[in-house]
Amino acid sequence: MYDYSLGYDPFSPAYGADPAAAGAALAPPPPHAPPAVHAAHHAAMARHYGGQAGGNFAAAAHGAAAAMAPAHPHGGGYASPLANHAAFAAQRTQPVQQRQALPLNSAGNVVANQSATVSVLPQRTFQCERFVWGSTSSGFFTIQNLLFGQDSMLVSPGSLDAEIFSQTGMDMSLYGYIAVAGILVTMQVTNISGADRKANAAVVGGTIV
Repeated sequence: MYDYSLGYDPFSPAYGADPAAAGAALAPPPPHAPPAVHAAHHAAMARHYGGQAGGNFAAAAHGAAAAMAPAHPHGGGYASPLANHAAFAAQRTQPVQQRQALPLNSAGNVVANQSATVSVLPQRTFQCERFVWGSTSSGFFTIQNLLFGQDSMLVSPGSLDAEIFSQTGMDMSLYGYIAVAGILVTMQVTNISGADRKANAAVVGGTIV
C-alpha cells in the first residue's frame, strides 16, 4: 500500500527509484469505507499499539491520510449506491416537448345527410401536425372546416372527403397553427351516408408541458 507520508513527486529525480511506490502514487485513492469498518480499524490499531497511545496514533494517522485524500464525491460520510440512485430517480422530470393526440369526437351520432360541429378545448399548448380519421368511418363523412381558434386549416372554402385523412394514408402531414390552452379547436363535418353515424377524428401534434 502507498504511504502518503513519503510524499513521492512524479517530477522529482527520486521518482522511478522505487517502481512499487511509483505505481502506488499513480493509483487512485482507496474508496471510503462504511463507518463500521472505520470503527473496527481504529479498535484494532488501539489494541496493537496499546491503550490510549494506540488510539491517539490511529486517530493521527487517519487524520493525516484524510487531509491528503480528495473529497468524497457524495459529501461527508458513506452513502449507499442504491440511495444515490433513488435520489437521482426522484429528480427526473417529464420531457418538455411531447407528441400527443387531441380527440375530435361527436357527442352522439350525426344524423344522416346532416352537418355537425365538434369543438374541444386543449388543456396545454398544442400544434397541429396531422389530422387523422379512422378508416372504419372516414368513408361516410366530408369535412367542411378545421379551425384553431378563428384560423382555418383550409386555404379555400369547400369540402374534403374524410378518407383523405385516413390513418392508413401516407405522407398526410398537416402542419398548422398553434393553439394555446383554452383556444377552441373546431371541426365541421357532414354525414353523407344514409344512416346516423358518429364522427371520430383526432389531431396529432406537438405539445409543450
